Amino acid sequence: MFAALSTTLLLALAAPQSGDQIIFLDGTVLQVERVLSETYTEVTYRKGGQESKKASELVQEVRHNLSPRDLGDYKDAITAMEDSDYAKAVAAFNFVLNDKELQAEARYAWTRQHALNQLMSCYAATGNMAQVAATADRLLQEVPDTFFYGTALLTKAQALQDKGDSAGAAAAYQQLLTDVGAKGLPEIWSREAELGVAILAKGGAPADKQRKLEGLAEKNKDQYPSVANRARVEVGNAMVESEQFKDAKARFQSIVDGGLADRQTMASAYSGLGDCAYNLGLREQDAKKAAAFYEEAALHFLRTAATYPEAFRLVPRALCHAGMAMVRIQKREDAIAIANKLKRNYPNSEWKAKLFQDMNLAQ
Repeated sequence: MFAALSTTLLLALAAPQSGDQIIFLDGTVLQVERVLSETYTEVTYRKGGQESKKASELVQEVRHNLSPRDLGDYKDAITAMEDSDYAKAVAAFNFVLNDKELQAEARYAWTRQHALNQLMSCYAATGNMAQVAATADRLLQEVPDTFFYGTALLTKAQALQDKGDSAGAAAAYQQLLTDVGAKGLPEIWSREAELGVAILAKGGAPADKQRKLEGLAEKNKDQYPSVANRARVEVGNAMVESEQFKDAKARFQSIVDGGLADRQTMASAYSGLGDCAYNLGLREQDAKKAAAFYEEAALHFLRTAATYPEAFRLVPRALCHAGMAMVRIQKREDAIAIANKLKRNYPNSEWKAKLFQDMNLAQ
C-alpha cells in the first residue's frame, strides 16, 4: 500500500523550464523571459521584450531557470535537497555563496538570497534551529531588501520557538511588525506577525485562544486569505487538542477545498486531516470502521510527506503517524518501509524514534 500511495502522490518531475516563472498566491503561474529583481516590495521581470512589475505580496514563489551551465552547482544543491541529502545541499549552497565569479554576475545576483533561504530550509530539516536563526540574520544582513524578508523573520521566530526560546521568537515577530512601518514592507507581514504572536501566546483558556484565532481568520479573510487560512489551520489544531475531531476535519477540509492557501498551509491542512482520521480511528469500537479511519489517515499523512517535502517541520511527524496507522491495519511491511525512510532521511528526528519505539524496532 505504501509503495502504491507513494507512487500516486509523488510530484511529477518538472518539465524542462524555458525562462523563469512567477507563482502567485492563488496558484497561477506567469511564464516570463527573465525575472530581473526580487525585493520585499516588488518582483520585476521581462516578458515580450517589455519590463513589468508585480507587488511582492501577490507572489508566492519565483522559480528561476536552472539550465545555464553557470548554475550547475546551484542545481546540484536543489537536487540534493530533493534527495533529502541535506549535508550535501548545505555544502553545495555554501559553494554557490562563495563562488566570486558567479556572485559578480548581475544576472545571477538572485542566487545569494535564494541560496540563503534554502539553507534555512536545510538546517530546519536537520533540526538545527540555531543555524536556522543565524542564517535568517545573515540573509537580512547580506540582502537587506530581499524578497524573503518577511519569510526570514517568520522562519527565525518559528525556529526560536521550536528550541524553546519564546522571548527570542516574540522579539523576531516584533521586529517584523516594526519593519513593516519603518521599511515599508507590505502590510501582509504585520498580519503574519500578529498571527504568530497569537500562536505563541501561552496561558489562558484554550477557548479564548481559539476565539482569538477565529477573529484573526475573519479579519484577514478578504484582503489576506493566505493569512486567514493559516489562522484557520491553527483553529483546527486547537480543535484537535480539545478532541473536536469532526469540527476540525471540516475546518481543514475547507482550507484544502478553498485553493487559496500557500503550500505550507496546505501541508498543515492535510496533516490536520490525518490527525482527525487517526484519532477517530483510535476511538472507534468497530474494527472495520476503525481500519477505514486509519487508512484515510495514512493517505493524508503520506500526501503531506510526498507532495509537500519542503514542509520540514511536518514531514517527519507525518511519516511517523502514517507508519503507526499502517501498523494498526496490519500493514507492517509498509510501516517498515516508512520507518526506513524516516531513518534514512531524518535519523535524529524524535518522530523516527517514536515510530521505531511504537513498532518495537531496533534503532
